[in-house]
Amino acid sequence: MGGHRCRPDCRGRGRAAVVVHQPQRQAGVDVEPSGAADRRALDHVLQHRAARSVHPGIRGVGRGDAGAAGGAWRALRDLALSPYANPEIEPTAGAESRDGSHPRCPRRRSHRDGADSCAQRGSFLPFTLKALEEQSFKPSRIIVVADNCTDATVAVAREHGVEVFESVENKHKKGGALNQALQAILPAMGDNDCVMVMDADSQIGAGFLETAKDRFTWDRALMAVGGLFHGEEGHGLLGQFQRNEYTRYQREIERRNGRVFVLTGTASVFRTAALRTVAAARGTTLPGNPGEVYDTAALTEDNELTIALKTLGALTTSPTSCTVVTELMPSWKMLWAQRLRWQRGALENLGAYGVSAQTSRYWAQQIGIGYGVIALFSYFALMLIMMVSMDTWVWFPFWMLLGALFAVERIVTVWHGGWRARIVAALVIPELVYDAFLDLAFLKGVADIAFARSAD
Repeated sequence: MGGHRCRPDCRGRGRAAVVVHQPQRQAGVDVEPSGAADRRALDHVLQHRAARSVHPGIRGVGRGDAGAAGGAWRALRDLALSPYANPEIEPTAGAESRDGSHPRCPRRRSHRDGADSCAQRGSFLPFTLKALEEQSFKPSRIIVVADNCTDATVAVAREHGVEVFESVENKHKKGGALNQALQAILPAMGDNDCVMVMDADSQIGAGFLETAKDRFTWDRALMAVGGLFHGEEGHGLLGQFQRNEYTRYQREIERRNGRVFVLTGTASVFRTAALRTVAAARGTTLPGNPGEVYDTAALTEDNELTIALKTLGALTTSPTSCTVVTELMPSWKMLWAQRLRWQRGALENLGAYGVSAQTSRYWAQQIGIGYGVIALFSYFALMLIMMVSMDTWVWFPFWMLLGALFAVERIVTVWHGGWRARIVAALVIPELVYDAFLDLAFLKGVADIAFARSAD
């Protein structure tokens, strides 16, 4: 089902894909923790993680809801200790569309406004389905979720022999369409089954599902596996800025051994038990409507679902071999709309969950972004003051050396992006301008929340 990354909406038109796997027991593989000591150890870890998640900041939910939180961690514990069969994975290509390919697909021509036309994107669905069919570990089912589509999405999906789920009177955009599809398929799935939620115009690497299956097989407490996204080719200098940004993010996640901040909506795999536990906890321990996996009030549903899983004590990861090519914004106007939505959505999610052990890192990240905004614009202001105040230009060796070290760091962190990425990084100033643009989007998001302005 369509799900890293909170792109601008298709204004009510979209598509998604779901990949489902329902297991057959693998002979000779026993990954169930052996012995009472292992059971007690895992029980202790999950209980400790869940106990820390009960806090008074969840939309008025107080510590009296410890029973609900306890039920949630017990459900995840029971799954982690249950007899295991190889997980099946059911991909659902989802309600929010993107283009891009893995490794190549046709490039989008142009966009005239801030909203992408889903009709323009219809041609990319075959490439998404082809990438799924070419997986080294085959999915059991592929379901395309069509949300108020007016293009040929349904016809294209059926031509490729996959299932189609059409949303009914959905008014909640992507999250609402995914909730309808999940409510239809989850009841018939076992706890060891898995669902991959992905965007219908993103393409995953050939080993994505096999890597996810292996991770779930050997880590019984793991509840979700996310992808690491790469930017599609094209879109000139603006596209290169975004690819450099994503390359640095990949490097950061690799250095964190797969510990991820957000399970990307472009492609992530979940245990069905984890999704059911989230749905059961909505309205009590978690924000949202009871029985729904996604909180439809959240602007950034993938970020919100990640926080929800971590609040319940779930383990998540993004292995380097789980790659996915995602869409880039082809214009500054579209990039502004995208990043404003990301920033505001992230801040609203944190406001809904409050301060807890699970959200403290996210709060620190937002504070760090705020500090970065102040530091960057202070640097620009001081440079301007110096140029206006001085009659002659003065070179300061210390600051020149520091600037050179900064340039080296920028080049090293995008080295794997190729020679274009290195040249753009070496110039330094263009990327600083790009960073300033993103910082302005952050400030606009903070201002919109502070003045209670409605989100578009």
